[in-house]
Amino acid sequence: MKQPHRSSISQTLTNATNSVQSVEYTVTPISGADGLCEGAPFTLIVQVDPKPTLDDVVLPAICSGETFNHLPVEAGGINGTDSIPANTTYTWTVVDANGLVTGDSNETIGQTSISQTLTNGSNVPQTLVYTVTPTSGDQGNCVGAEFTLTIVVNPTPVIPTLTDEICSEETFVVIPVNNPPTAIVPANTTYTWIVVDNTNVTGDTNETTPQILYKSNPYKRHK
Repeated sequence: MKQPHRSSISQTLTNATNSVQSVEYTVTPISGADGLCEGAPFTLIVQVDPKPTLDDVVLPAICSGETFNHLPVEAGGINGTDSIPANTTYTWTVVDANGLVTGDSNETIGQTSISQTLTNGSNVPQTLVYTVTPTSGDQGNCVGAEFTLTIVVNPTPVIPTLTDEICSEETFVVIPVNNPPTAIVPANTTYTWIVVDNTNVTGDTNETTPQILYKSNPYKRHK
């Protein structure tokens, strides 16, 4: 049975690789009311650019004030199935559930990696989730499926100058108290110290073994 003529040349093509592929068609044009006017065949070459596909990723935790930088790699990801064409770039949106992290922002301009410097303004770990859109293609218009990037920002102690006063032969115990944003004291914070020696005072020594303090009050004096 004679097939109906098409007024355009069209097909849906899927590139199963991470590199540019071409498909070559030999097309015969036909005209005339009765379809009897057959022109000379011509060639149509269609370039099929690949789309990036990436698994969701959970990055190792960082400390407050540090920079994470995630550069996806071919065959990486949770399942080892990431497909990343050359010149892939990334844009993203980010959700800071508690609003306690600074430095996190959406990115609308394509970047070669996902990277930001994050500061946790609290004394407990904070989790951020980035929704990342990968884009590739010679014209930068092959948009892949979104994937998520999750990272935990651990708090870093921030303690201002403290003072105490004791009598000679007394013991001072200073326990910093969490009071953001001026003082950030995460749970289980330990302390080491060096001392500027006063030749008129004895008992002051450096401490290189981390010490943990269990008292709940900020200052306590022992006689």
